[in-house]
Amino acid sequence: MKNYILLSMVFFWISKGFAQKELDTLYANENQILTLFFPSPIRQAITGHSRFIFTYNREREQYFGTLQSFPGPLSNLLVVTKDGSVYSYYLKYSKELTLLNYFFTENERIGHEEGISPLIKNGDVNDKGPLDATYYGRASEYLLSLAQQSIAINRMNGIKLQLEKIVYNGPDVYLVCEFSNNSNIPFEINDIRVSIINGNKKKSASFQKLTKEIQYSHKLPRVLFSGQASRFVLVLNKFVPNSNEKISIAIREEKGNRKIDLIYSN
Repeated sequence: MKNYILLSMVFFWISKGFAQKELDTLYANENQILTLFFPSPIRQAITGHSRFIFTYNREREQYFGTLQSFPGPLSNLLVVTKDGSVYSYYLKYSKELTLLNYFFTENERIGHEEGISPLIKNGDVNDKGPLDATYYGRASEYLLSLAQQSIAINRMNGIKLQLEKIVYNGPDVYLVCEFSNNSNIPFEINDIRVSIINGNKKKSASFQKLTKEIQYSHKLPRVLFSGQASRFVLVLNKFVPNSNEKISIAIREEKGNRKIDLIYSN
């Protein structure tokens, strides 16, 4: 168990104290409508309290939403647009509005989802919302800032896949990895799969392989050119392999037959 790391307190610090861009304030009331226009269609939005009502078209993508409010304390608004931009503002009730329309620019976003992976978008979270993605992103960045180490590695024809850390936090497990391409041919990733292996493959009757769903990926590359290396993080629902089980991380090429499979046993 020495290779497993528990960082609940550190992650709590990340979620509460990570440096953020200072947020501006939007004002709203129950008698007037504040219309917010974004550079990209709204994909998802949430307010911190039901007193603040942000309305947008969930069925057909549109560039604007409307905001109204009832009296009460300060709250906040988080909006994620189609291009992955993240916008966040404080919300405050005001009896009179001096501004009825607001046009956001890309410079006002507080962050951006990164890249595209074959299974899920980097920064996107299966069955969860943008707040989860923000937390996972900060936690992943913290893990990537730690010193590199290796608990499992596999090399094949100039391609190297390395597992650096397995980190448990609450209901999730984080896999910190590095993928390197020292071959002369670019490697375009088709998919990446994490599985639990039980038994011996040579004894088919006892062999079982269960693929685990990747909930979130951070900095997972789409293409690695010759001489490039990339460190990334995969987040999955928590699983703890027993002494008879192994963890498999497999990456398969998009246009070609290359595949690398890393096996980790506790």
